[in-house]
Amino acid sequence: MTAFEHKDIFLGPPGTGKTTTLLKEVEKELHSGTPPERIAYVSFTRKAAMEAVYRATDKFGYPASAFPFFRTLHSIAFRTMGFDKSDVFDHIKLPDFGKWAGIKVTGKVNLEEGSTFGNEEGDRCLFLINLARLKRMDLRQAYLEHYDDIPWKTVEYVASAVDKYKSANFLVDYTDMLGRYVEEGPVLDLEVVIIDEAQDLSPLQWEVARKLCLQARRVIVAGDDDQAIYQWAGADVKYFIGLLGNRTVLNQSWRIPALVHDISDKIAARIQKRTPKEWRSRDATGVVERVNKLAQIDWTGDDILVLGRNVKYLDEVAKWLRATGFNYVFRGYPALADELRTSIKSWQLLRAGEPVDVADVRRVYGYMIAGQQYAKGFRQLPGFADDDKVTIRELQERGGLRTESAWYAAMPKIPKRDSDFIRSASRQGERLDREPRIKLSTIHSSKGGEGEHVVLIPDMAGRTSADAEKDMDAEHRVWYVGVTRTKEKLTIMNPVYKNYYPI
Repeated sequence: MTAFEHKDIFLGPPGTGKTTTLLKEVEKELHSGTPPERIAYVSFTRKAAMEAVYRATDKFGYPASAFPFFRTLHSIAFRTMGFDKSDVFDHIKLPDFGKWAGIKVTGKVNLEEGSTFGNEEGDRCLFLINLARLKRMDLRQAYLEHYDDIPWKTVEYVASAVDKYKSANFLVDYTDMLGRYVEEGPVLDLEVVIIDEAQDLSPLQWEVARKLCLQARRVIVAGDDDQAIYQWAGADVKYFIGLLGNRTVLNQSWRIPALVHDISDKIAARIQKRTPKEWRSRDATGVVERVNKLAQIDWTGDDILVLGRNVKYLDEVAKWLRATGFNYVFRGYPALADELRTSIKSWQLLRAGEPVDVADVRRVYGYMIAGQQYAKGFRQLPGFADDDKVTIRELQERGGLRTESAWYAAMPKIPKRDSDFIRSASRQGERLDREPRIKLSTIHSSKGGEGEHVVLIPDMAGRTSADAEKDMDAEHRVWYVGVTRTKEKLTIMNPVYKNYYPI
């Protein structure tokens, strides 16, 4: 009987401080004399693992190197098995594999919407092959369960080709690392193992986790089955639900207000296979509203998160925000590119008599026309060093500058769509010199995030809706996650299209 059979299980509904609770357990162990290098804190995502490292080093005063096993399971396997980056069959090597195998493969997999559709056939084959391995499932069975209009012979060919390619080039992928660790890896001398975000682990990852715990005197498992939204990628939430051990429900949310809690409860009640858990909202009523049009929403807050199931509906929101003059960031890109935003700010500082770095002025010149706003031959500002600071007078005297006009006249090479947006933003009183107040994200990409004001777009693409009908529990969990990103106000758009999730 190992420590894995005597687990402490923490169930952490949204905003209940799961990471804080787990770090308190780390603190108890450190105070009782457990060396930090004999504590493992593993998580499904690198983001969660790194957050644990940062918070642990800040809280306990140790350097990050003191916690060598605060990592993802993949990272532990990589480190423990002694692999090198050159050994890894990753996205950088995929184009070469595609040429070698004679298949179309980009290495870009669309995971934002909880699916892989829309990629090259080779990408989807590789995803299916990896999915079968993570789920410890026969490839043919995985193919039948996740049929994607790809001929079985194609899947067989790609599976054979990738094995031959890796073997010929002495490469391993990240799933190979997990399997190798289970089969050949050493049993680590760990006293305490903490497994976070456990609802998102695949069967293969559970095998790695179990092996990590073989010498441990204490095992802590934490997660929330209601937030398990990665089953499409191999996660086995049923395993997490069925875990035996000493269960503790973290029952006080510090994020969710009462009205939002009511809606999340109704969605959770639709999930057939779940662990019942009672938890309280924070001491605030919150706001829930339903609107028909984007124009009916109050967009003036400083922390607005717009969530949708599919990128195409968020694209529609982004177009409206741009046309209306509201600043936003979507898929990592702000409405106004950082370089352009910085250049306009630099020009405004120059016009106000402030000195600006020469490197920034060169960017400003990039939006001007030689022979008009500055004299020909001065594009790179010869005679000036990058780290020099210059004023508009110095630029006029020896930098070839010929204008003091407002940005829209002085920088005519700014694209019209950007100029129009800047003017619209100015009319709205939008501060473009700050980080965008509005963030657009798919629900899958938002997990772990939150916003004072969440705007939820319930429309779904036809294929997404059809896939959801095959596993409604999984779909309910997605929308549960979306609703529970809310800290104060939830705005639910009434659906526009025929396929949508009823909230």
